[in-house]
Amino acid sequence: MKTAPCTASRDSKPYCPCGVSVRVGREVFVIERCAPLKYWRIEYLQCSVTGFKLIDIKRSGNNYEFKLPSGLIMKTSVYQQRQFINLYLYPSQTDTVATGLCGQVGSDIFYKRDRTTVAHVNYPGMPDFSSSWSVPDANIDLFSDEIKLLDPVETGGFFCKCTTPVGSTEPQFTCEKSDDTCAVTIGSSESVDQCIVGGLQSKRSIKSHRSRRSADNLKKGRKKRAQANTELTWRNGWNETTATNYCNKLFDNSTFVGKCKTIPNVDLSFPRDNCVQDIKFMGDTSFALVAIETIVNQCIREVTYDSTYHSPPNGETTSLLEAIKDVACPLDCSYHGTCNKGVCTCDSGWAGNDCSMDISIVPVVDHIANEGYCDLNDRSCDAISVYGGDFIDDSSTLCKISSYQIMDNGDFGPKSEIEEPSIVKSIGEVQCGLGKSRKKRSTRSQPGNEFVKVYSVSVSNNGEAYSNSSLVVIFNSMCQFCTITAANDVQCNYTGDFCISEGTCYGNGEPHSQHTCYTCSVENGAREWVKGGDCDDDMLWIIGVVLGVVLILVIIAILVYCVVKKNKTQVGSIDNKTSPPPYKSGVCLFIL
Repeated sequence: MKTAPCTASRDSKPYCPCGVSVRVGREVFVIERCAPLKYWRIEYLQCSVTGFKLIDIKRSGNNYEFKLPSGLIMKTSVYQQRQFINLYLYPSQTDTVATGLCGQVGSDIFYKRDRTTVAHVNYPGMPDFSSSWSVPDANIDLFSDEIKLLDPVETGGFFCKCTTPVGSTEPQFTCEKSDDTCAVTIGSSESVDQCIVGGLQSKRSIKSHRSRRSADNLKKGRKKRAQANTELTWRNGWNETTATNYCNKLFDNSTFVGKCKTIPNVDLSFPRDNCVQDIKFMGDTSFALVAIETIVNQCIREVTYDSTYHSPPNGETTSLLEAIKDVACPLDCSYHGTCNKGVCTCDSGWAGNDCSMDISIVPVVDHIANEGYCDLNDRSCDAISVYGGDFIDDSSTLCKISSYQIMDNGDFGPKSEIEEPSIVKSIGEVQCGLGKSRKKRSTRSQPGNEFVKVYSVSVSNNGEAYSNSSLVVIFNSMCQFCTITAANDVQCNYTGDFCISEGTCYGNGEPHSQHTCYTCSVENGAREWVKGGDCDDDMLWIIGVVLGVVLILVIIAILVYCVVKKNKTQVGSIDNKTSPPPYKSGVCLFIL
């Protein structure tokens, strides 16, 4: 986990997580927006050598759930125009009986790196404990693009699951090669793509430990914070009374909190205290709804794991589980929409599964995959990944694609422009289609005079206001090299005596694969497709079409003849009241 000061003021001592890296063996997945990054980076950094995913990752809007082979589950969410994340850890059954590096789940005793112990303290934090586990820069950086020295998992992947055997009321935990989870789910999610590189829990009661603020690792920081606690007025005019009143009202107005507050193992006091502390340290309510999210996670875990909530109580028709599902909308739809059966219907101008995304905010394109270079020698270049943000996973998010050809003589072809839906991979990445850059079969009678194709790509969250654009150049490194200049211009050249047609390179004297009558000819830097003197592929093409038409007409004529003959034979047999004679025509027998 990476942390940074929660506010712009560098002498601010509360620290918030700006990134998290999840690792199993050699498989590493990262979510971060730590400086100097301006946008969310959400991607695999390294893949395992086992042949299948070791980390089971589910995504629902901007919410992510990670399930590790031990069964431990971690949840986190990213937010529009915010730098920080929340982390929720749900230990597995295995974790509850094991002692990890920091201690044992359910114990208030924490182990520092030197194995000395400290007691858990909510405020002002545990700076000695936190600093003892900080990772020096000289150690392995799990946020780096060039991770090394990671040990693989030799035993293969496995996942822990819970099932309730027939005739039993209690679930049983087993760990095997499976990605099954408990059958009861709330909300919908989708699996993150295959790995590609470009809080406390007991048997019946499960609570989460939230990690968002970490104490400053300097002793003088604790002194400053203690002084701040004595001030009557907080930042931006807030004080303890106004913050407490705001958080109480927030909880009272939440339908979800109203449903969950009667569940014995759901703790409202801790999230409420966090809500007040967030306002104190941040000077605003930007993290207030996160307190609701904490309760949501606690409540959902409790009602899904405890089967007593799955059946209606005496005299009721609806179970608490079903009632929770009806109001389990993420972040209470951020107060920019209505919740119906667990799904948010957003107000006009807002989008996302939690209605937290303002579609009027124009995204920014930071860069294109591979710095805008797409090599036909490596892939088809039908689509390109665009990085930046914040992108909204909604049908209103569009890509604008402007394209033109650069001919080998330096001339520019006609420019075209289209708008099409994007594929939103995350808040920091979208995929824009570029069309088929390599055609399966040309419809032209001879090869074209081509060189490279250039695209200008921009993105809009509402289909109206578009981001800045970035260039993509499609070329074939077998015979070309290209440069996108600082002035946003494209310069390309051949690497030798080659011609190019439909993305394929041909050497001097090499015939075209489709138009076999044409040969690449390079002389004094001039390139052209030369037709052989004894070859007329245009005439062959015309002859082929004519023969094809004639053959179709002959087949139709024979079919008509056979049908007429059959009808006459059947009519004669009826008049004479005799059986029709067998067909003697082999052609008719074959066709009919």
